[in-house]
Amino acid sequence: MFYVGVVAAEFAVTILGVACLVTYYNHKK
Repeated sequence: MFYVGVVAAEFAVTILGVACLVTYYNHKK
C-alpha cells in the first residue's frame, strides 16, 4: 500500500505542476 501512496503523491504533484504551468501561460497571454 505504501507504493500506491507514493505513486498517488507523485501523480498529485504532477497535476499541480501542470495546473501551475497552465495558469502561468494563461496569465502571460
